[in-house]
Amino acid sequence: MNVRTVVLLLGLFSVLSTAAGGYLYYRSVQESALRETEKEFVATNEGLRDDVVKLVSFNYDVVKALAGFEQFQEALVDNQNKEPLLQANRILDHFMEGLGYDYCFLIDSSGNCIGSSNRNQPDSFVDVNYLFRKYFQGAIQGRPSVELAVGLVTGTRGIFVSYPVYLSDGANPLGVVVIKVSTRELDRVFFRVINMMGLPVCVSGSY
Repeated sequence: MNVRTVVLLLGLFSVLSTAAGGYLYYRSVQESALRETEKEFVATNEGLRDDVVKLVSFNYDVVKALAGFEQFQEALVDNQNKEPLLQANRILDHFMEGLGYDYCFLIDSSGNCIGSSNRNQPDSFVDVNYLFRKYFQGAIQGRPSVELAVGLVTGTRGIFVSYPVYLSDGANPLGVVVIKVSTRELDRVFFRVINMMGLPVCVSGSY
């Protein structure tokens, strides 16, 4: 083997060694970046999950407290009696205005809305039947429920949180009380996910 061949081989080995070293360094940096991204994603995911849990838990506690008012029990037992229903509607108004909900409403065991915070509005829920809604079906069977849905009357999205209304000694629910929560907070959570993933956001029209 002559000197020229040796020099060429040594040069080739040097190039291959440099390329291999560069590739290994690149893979090391890439893997490190992926690990960091994974850690950030996990932390962000846990934060988002906690935000959703807090949002649902708070509203669950509110609707549970709302369902305990005896005025709702009285209105559901005899919805022809105007006085209990009047008081029940005032409580619905109070919770809606005080906590900034979209709507609060009361549904009897047949799925008919008998009281609502928007009862005096053109889009009143009163006399509308919600028998098919999952949040009603769950709560009337004693299972508090949460459902993300488009309003039957308003056509706008909302988070519907429901809770059964019982007599103090009753085994079966008399009806269901529901709060409709704006999706604004939930949208903020989702937009954080979208921004984190670098996806484009397109908002068109109203909902």
